Amino acid sequence: MSLTNVYVSYVEQTIDEHRDSNEFSNWSETHEFDLRAVSLTPPQFGTFETFALTSRINSGCPVWVVCLRFSAGDSYGLATGKGEALWAFSDESTGHAAREAIEEQIKQTSPKLEFLTEDSTNIQMSNPIDYYGILESVGLEHFIVSN
Repeated sequence: MSLTNVYVSYVEQTIDEHRDSNEFSNWSETHEFDLRAVSLTPPQFGTFETFALTSRINSGCPVWVVCLRFSAGDSYGLATGKGEALWAFSDESTGHAAREAIEEQIKQTSPKLEFLTEDSTNIQMSNPIDYYGILESVGLEHFIVSN
């Protein structure tokens, strides 16, 4: 089996924040999370996630990325608009099935997320939405792979 690494680049930036001057006081943050591109080589700048796909991927091939957007916080405040790229798929229907499984598990407040890849590998990961977190969306975003 041949694995192809793809690199999903993204930007997460804080666009607004408020903190009271007391150490144990209210706070809030607003973030913007955007997936930017999928490439065959690691980006020279910025942040990215690496995913190993079991199918041969070339420049110009379509890839779908399951993306989670959520709020996270503690008893004093909340950060909205956070995000995470969870996995990349070369097969759209497998990506849709994983997105639906992840969304259902998050709604059931499962501590872990579990889904299948194109070759039926069972992936398990911690649920990034903690006790204070709120699901904003689970999406499947389409990209064309670049070099």
